[in-house]
Amino acid sequence: MAAGTWNDHDRMRALADRVPGSASLRYEREGHALYLSGKPCVVAHANRYLIDLRPPPANAACVPEQ
Repeated sequence: MAAGTWNDHDRMRALADRVPGSASLRYEREGHALYLSGKPCVVAHANRYLIDLRPPPANAACVPEQ
């Protein structure tokens, strides 16, 4: 699974597309280290992928928390 912000998601998606069974996740804001920063939506998708091997659905996106 690859996660990217609105600035770099296209590159992350291109990378994920090269890995069979993988997917990408778009975070609708700028940022770095989305998982390590504790973004709840990103962490939830990443954990499902890491634990259950369930990638995010096609065109999945996370909206920043208020």
